Amino acid sequence: VVAPLRTRLDDVAVEVDDLRSETELAQLALADVPPLLGADGPRRYLVMVANPAEGRDFGGFMGGWALLWVNDGAIGLEASGTPLDLFGPDAPRPPLSPAADFPPAFMEMAPGSYPQNWTSSADLDVIAAGATNLMEANGRGRIDGVIYADPAALAEFVALTGPIPVPGTGAEINATNTEAFFTRDQFRVLAQNPEGDEALGQLTGEIFDRLGSADLPGPRELGETFGPLVRDGHLAMATGLAGDRALLDRVGLSAPLPRTDGDLLGIVERNKAPNKLDVFLDRTHTYDVAWNAESGARSATLTSTYTNDVGDPSRLPPVVVGNASGVPAGTQIREVSILTPSLTVSLELDGERVPVRTAVEQGQYRHSVSLSIPPGKTRVLRWRMEGTLPAGAYQLSVIQPANEGVTETKVVARSGDRTVIDETVSPGRVVPLVGT
Repeated sequence: VVAPLRTRLDDVAVEVDDLRSETELAQLALADVPPLLGADGPRRYLVMVANPAEGRDFGGFMGGWALLWVNDGAIGLEASGTPLDLFGPDAPRPPLSPAADFPPAFMEMAPGSYPQNWTSSADLDVIAAGATNLMEANGRGRIDGVIYADPAALAEFVALTGPIPVPGTGAEINATNTEAFFTRDQFRVLAQNPEGDEALGQLTGEIFDRLGSADLPGPRELGETFGPLVRDGHLAMATGLAGDRALLDRVGLSAPLPRTDGDLLGIVERNKAPNKLDVFLDRTHTYDVAWNAESGARSATLTSTYTNDVGDPSRLPPVVVGNASGVPAGTQIREVSILTPSLTVSLELDGERVPVRTAVEQGQYRHSVSLSIPPGKTRVLRWRMEGTLPAGAYQLSVIQPANEGVTETKVVARSGDRTVIDETVSPGRVVPLVGT
């Protein structure tokens, strides 16, 4: 399918130009969007269709994919499928090379062998570099970037395309049920075998095939629809090309790990079962900071409560509640990591001191612990961090991927007897906070 995007870009240009309050963004978009859509030559993008029912660092594991081409304003679907379809079950799979270019925590998920783990970094630039490397090494040719889209984003795509039948079933996805289908219902509707995998890959491709020829609304409506998805971490893009970065940064689609001299708190998780239980996980986080504006000394405590609300596991499919560890069905088996500038960290699990694993990732320290949560149970992690940052006003960047389940985060920072931050932070790619 070929979409007449050049015509639509011309229409968008007229409409954007009329938005006087957005003149700067309009000029940037008109200058930079055409190269993203192949005005300077053909491009290929890998759409990573993520499923946060099985969490990874960036949000969800890559449950499906679509390979798109764009050229001079036209866009089309080249191929689509599930992770296994990328290289085939018996194909030799060269590893990432050189491995030293990638964080150890990313490499330990064996992205060369398991494409579903390509989203195992909180930094989309790392993910894009890994995918570009492995696509070319495994015979899929060079790609020019990646697009991360989870079921919340897919739901808005389907709102544009209209309802789509689910292959081999009497079901269909539409604007209201797409998110639930990909995170929950697919495991009941589709057989958990190669035929079901093929149907899921076909459905993924059909979404993007139809999206390429759908009538797009104007930029204001697009912004109102997709802006919150970008802000909340459901949709992101990286190309690795310097010329694209200004626009991607400006509209929030880029998602690197922030480089900051201030404080940073990243809370990232991996479902290590593996299963699809993340939809039943409730989390509450409280980050309590004592800050000395004169010296830059920072002492912080992160208290995280995790509750497994799965209910009766026997009522759910094995792919949702099972695990490879031999523990009871319905058990959450997770790796929880924090990203912080603090090397000095201690951790208590349910009041007992436990060791942590520490690595360096993109200029921050990554501290990790394994966590097992039986059905109906609650576990409490209490992290304590010490360190010194540049003196002055307290600044914090909070990183929380768009996980499934429920997440509530509270940040309280005090400087002497003054409270300088008291905020409830919603999940989102990066939330900056500045003390007053």
